[in-house]
Amino acid sequence: MGLILKKGKKTKKKKSSVTSAVEEPWMKRGYSAVKKQVTETNNRPKSGGGGFIPAFWIKDGEDAEFRILTEPICINVHRVMRPGKKMPDLFTCLEGTGQVCPLCEAGKTYPRQWQSVYAVIDRRTEKWEDRNGKIHKYKNRVKIWRPGVRIAGLLEKKQDKYGDLRQFEMEISRTGEKFNTTYSFEVGDKKPLTSEEKKARDAFDVVKIIKPKTRAEILRSIGSIEEVDDDDMDDDTLD
Repeated sequence: MGLILKKGKKTKKKKSSVTSAVEEPWMKRGYSAVKKQVTETNNRPKSGGGGFIPAFWIKDGEDAEFRILTEPICINVHRVMRPGKKMPDLFTCLEGTGQVCPLCEAGKTYPRQWQSVYAVIDRRTEKWEDRNGKIHKYKNRVKIWRPGVRIAGLLEKKQDKYGDLRQFEMEISRTGEKFNTTYSFEVGDKKPLTSEEKKARDAFDVVKIIKPKTRAEILRSIGSIEEVDDDDMDDDTLD
């Protein structure tokens, strides 16, 4: 059954021009926003419980070399599970847009999660087989990365120590799963991006990717949906 909501009072949507240099009401830029959220989270009482965009993530026991391309953009998202899907769909919360967020209206059914969003270069070589059995290889692919508070806090500390992390090659290691996961980072060589990497960075518009849908678009998109289990709400699930 789809999500049923009461009709609320309509609010006029302010027109805005979203560019990579603009900070919209629904997001915060920079490590000051990361630091603020880390502090708030650490001080919070603990409680229970478009087209294809390649995502950067690693599994338990893996490590990966990567390069951060953009400053963090901090947003709130709702995770919506659809029947038959392994991963939730992500909807940027409408708070701050002048519209009422239908997923916030649904209360605890679709909990809101803070994320810091980056564009990164994944230095790993990846292979996949298409329907015709042809093997494809990728390396140095630009991806979107959506770490939660724990990873963002680690990156903020590295930023304080080394300066702008976009200037360095980096490596991340992961051990464990869900809430028993630990991460570590190594900051490597400082070197400029190649001209090809700069072009790829400039063509990868993070703001466009995470820009909130309208209330009407969300309601049309969600259709038949299921609740997200609180036990699966590891704040860094989408690393």
